[in-house]
Amino acid sequence: MKILIIDDNEQITLLFSKILTAKGYDVVTSNLFNEGLGMLQKENFDVVLIDAPMPGYEQLNTIHELDKTGVLQSHKVILFTGLKISNSTIMDLRRKGLYSYLPKPSEVEKLLHELSSIPSIKNTELTEKRIFEEQTKKKLEDLRSNLSSLKLKLLP
Repeated sequence: MKILIIDDNEQITLLFSKILTAKGYDVVTSNLFNEGLGMLQKENFDVVLIDAPMPGYEQLNTIHELDKTGVLQSHKVILFTGLKISNSTIMDLRRKGLYSYLPKPSEVEKLLHELSSIPSIKNTELTEKRIFEEQTKKKLEDLRSNLSSLKLKLLP
């Protein structure tokens, strides 16, 4: 399972990355929201573990941004925050697509339990999907290279 952790606290991303990697998860981290959002547009992740608030994004604006961009609906997003959030707000976010909510500070066991309960894509399907993506990226890079070479030959 490939997990993206977006949290402005480098100690948290480092700690969870080490723990989850040791448990066999493929983990990528970002300490900047916009950088993490860019990663989501370039790579496939099975789970997104995200903090709120983040610098430049007050309260739950990170989650609202994920909702606007469709990430909340297309990924299993776990909100990991120290904010006090009402049950009605959590239910509203779940209706919009939030997969789960874990309050900070939270025990690692709770996160591991949450991750283990996520129905995952079969490894073969996931591997095939990633191989296809890598092949597509390679073909696109080759096409760009060929186009650049062609331009050089055609231009005086």
